[in-house]
Formats: sequence, C-alpha cells, structure tokens
Amino acid sequence: GVVAFAKEMADKGLGKPKLSLQFELSASGITALVKAEAAVEETYTVEEEVEVEDDGVTNTTEDESEEEKKNNTEADGENKTDDSHEVKKEKKTIKVQKEKKRLHKKELTVDTYHVGRVTPYSAELLAASKAKLLEMARNDKERMMLEEAKNRVESYIYYIKNKLTDDEEE
Repeated sequence: GVVAFAKEMADKGLGKPKLSLQFELSASGITALVKAEAAVEETYTVEEEVEVEDDGVTNTTEDESEEEKKNNTEADGENKTDDSHEVKKEKKTIKVQKEKKRLHKKELTVDTYHVGRVTPYSAELLAASKAKLLEMARNDKERMMLEEAKNRVESYIYYIKNKLTDDEEE
C-alpha cells in the first residue's frame, strides 16, 4: 500500500510520505509488524479577513506649538477638555495570508510472510508442543519420585548396618 499512497500523493504534488511502523515482539523472540501508517503534511496559504481596532489620534490644529501642549498638560487644578485631540476607534478589516497545514493519513494493510528457518508456531504445532511438555514434566516427576524412593531404601540399609555394628561391639 505504500507505493500506491506515495504515487497518489505525488500526483497531488504533496511530496514523499512518512511511514510509521509499530512492531511487536512475541515471547518466542519473533518480531511482527502490527500497524503501518503513511502520512503526508500539506502546507497551503489561506486569505482571512481579520478585524483590527485602529486607535488613531488626529490633530485638528496642526499649528499648535510645543508651549501650548505643555500648558495644557500642566494645568493642575483645572479640568480642561482638549478639543484639539480626538481619539477615534475604528474597526478595519484587513486581508491576511496565513499558512495552514493539513495532514493526510492512511492506515496501510499489513500482509505477513516469513523468510528463513524461524517461523511462528501454527495452532496444531503449538498444541503438540504443549502435549510434549506435559509428558516430559510427568516423566520428570516419576524419575524424581523413583530417586527419592531409592534414597530412602539406601538410608534404611545404612541405618540397619550401623545398628548391627553397634550391637556387635556391645
């Protein structure tokens, strides 16, 4: 599916896709591909209209001298209204070009195949292996029980031998 997706994105002029692969390691040490995903990021520009507040200060009398400005601002006890400055708040709409990004994703199908000598167990082979392990465990238990019985008999023989030698010495 990677080749088809790459061709589709190349036809649209978007470039090469980035692949994301997720693997899983089984208990037997065999890796398996679980999930594959291809993604291409597209960058495009969009014109948007944005409203901006314009705080403009306009002078009605341009010939006002610096001394008059100082006098108007230094009036301490008096409330003066300055008619020469007017504050206007206007809303303007400005067209702005913004860059946006879009992500094209596609989940790819995963086909599994095995190369080499190591292959995962089939259901039948797994059942046969479990049965063989149970049989081997049963055989080990029988062997351990037999060894324990032989050990008990041997220890009893040494016990009787030691008792007889002790009785002869007395």
